[in-house]
Amino acid sequence: MEENITEGVRLCVESWSAFELAEDMGWGETSHKQLLLDELTDIVLHCHIDEEKLEDYLQEFMEVNYNVVLEDDSAKDVAKILVNLYEESKAGRTEQLAALRRIKQSKAKPQEPTQESMDIEPAVPIVDEEGFEVVQSKKKKRHN
Repeated sequence: MEENITEGVRLCVESWSAFELAEDMGWGETSHKQLLLDELTDIVLHCHIDEEKLEDYLQEFMEVNYNVVLEDDSAKDVAKILVNLYEESKAGRTEQLAALRRIKQSKAKPQEPTQESMDIEPAVPIVDEEGFEVVQSKKKKRHN
């Protein structure tokens, strides 16, 4: 159960857009990712977790550590996911963990090129006799 909770907390935090944006943009003085992971894992494993208290904790964490006031419901969504993760893990189920894994995998997969993207020819600038670049149309030419 502890391994599933630890992995689930990590996956949930890594898929939380508000947190990842704050981390990527360096809005905090230092990275607080490991601190958040450790504290959330401890809360979920060892405390009776309540969705509202967890939401309040997440909002306070973001405000104190990143100067971010969350105006969306993302902290509520993360809290709900973590409560579900705990309840399922306690019951020996892993549906929430599997869903978090799928989200992580879908973000990691590179996009397959489409036929349209493969048909695009590289743009080679055409320069007229005065040295100006001629703007080319993006439309495909029809060959009749």
